[in-house]
Amino acid sequence: MFVCTPQTSPPEIIKGVLHQGGKAAVCGSSKSKKSWTLLDMALAVSTGSKWLNFETTQAPVCFVNFELPVFAIHHRLTAIARARGITVTNALSLWNLRGHSAPYNVIIPQIIEQIKGKKFGLIILDPSYKLLGDADENSARDIAQLLNELERLAVETGAAIAFTAHFAKGNASGKDAQDRMSGSGVFARDPDSILVFTALETDDCYAVESVLRTLPPQPPFSIRWEYPRFHVADDVNPLDLKQPKRGNAKTTPTPEQLVALFKTDPKNPRTVLLSAVQLRMQFDARGWDRTAAPAVRDQLVARADASNIFLGFGENLL
Repeated sequence: MFVCTPQTSPPEIIKGVLHQGGKAAVCGSSKSKKSWTLLDMALAVSTGSKWLNFETTQAPVCFVNFELPVFAIHHRLTAIARARGITVTNALSLWNLRGHSAPYNVIIPQIIEQIKGKKFGLIILDPSYKLLGDADENSARDIAQLLNELERLAVETGAAIAFTAHFAKGNASGKDAQDRMSGSGVFARDPDSILVFTALETDDCYAVESVLRTLPPQPPFSIRWEYPRFHVADDVNPLDLKQPKRGNAKTTPTPEQLVALFKTDPKNPRTVLLSAVQLRMQFDARGWDRTAAPAVRDQLVARADASNIFLGFGENLL
């Protein structure tokens, strides 16, 4: 017989979002400041200060940098710390592995070997695509194996794991938050916590939506980029997601505007004629909707019948 005994929850490294030992994906479009955001997260947790809209529990952090040159990541850390008014402490360990990244089945065991027993509360891997090697991000099998290795990292170190994921190309505002990520759907099913950053109609602002497995739902909120970090923007509606750009709407010409396209020379009636190509060019030049032509023609024919005026419009106008 199964007996359910009370269990003590692990600390919430990011309160309301991520337990120690859990996995979190930070998801956004290309150039949505994901690396800046993860560095800000590292500084927040290492000092026990607030990150975005969330309190944190102070814990040692290991930030594994696969992408930025050493000088660049140090410049960023310095800028963020200065903006926060804090000092980078020994609680934050920065591992610069640019040029030394390897497939997940090679690099993750090496990371475990190096940091096992060092009692990190949070390990950040940025960017996660550097761990793919020859794996296909659209393969459920490949991504499941990658995420299983990240789970092994969490289990063997006891730390929470945070990593980035990116949006598929194109505007994703019409999709559910967890479905905006590129690649296999395993990305959306496996993490314990997903934080989705989606551009808003207001410039430099993003909605932050969370998809959580082990914690209660969090309401979406807005953030604004103010170099070198994001700040909560209570004045911006997080539901006002940026919509895809649409071309200028085509207009429908009036019957009078359509008639004005044709020359009127009583001595040479054939000058009234325009070829279909010429007529399309006239419509396009004026931003008129070509598909509206038959309806306007019908209005003119009805008017011609009523006043006994002949108009030489063919049946296949446009």
